[in-house]
Amino acid sequence: MVTFGGYDLAKFAKPGASEGDIFWSKMIPNEKYWTVGMSDVGLKDKKNKMMPLYDIKPNYAIMDTGVSYAIIPSKDFESIKNVLTESYNVTFKAPEDSTNVSTYHCQCADYENLPDIQIALDL
Repeated sequence: MVTFGGYDLAKFAKPGASEGDIFWSKMIPNEKYWTVGMSDVGLKDKKNKMMPLYDIKPNYAIMDTGVSYAIIPSKDFESIKNVLTESYNVTFKAPEDSTNVSTYHCQCADYENLPDIQIALDL
């Protein structure tokens, strides 16, 4: 089902969510995808300490309607991948059949201590 001009909070949000839990962002005009501005990217550890990824310059992020994918430029993905490999011992296996969108298989010994990837979007 596609809803234009509204949403059903009770149906699509996690139980107990309120209007304040909804995140709104301005869309980049004249794009073919749901595109939002990206102003900063970093890794946030379990102690809420933020490690900015300075190699990634502000850009755009393409979102699908459920945000199960956030698509970023390949060079930015490489920066994130390098930090996770060096700092958190995450291993990445590239897909055998690479297309325009590649899904890497990742493995780590200590999932509980991995940081969250934080992307600051332009509001």
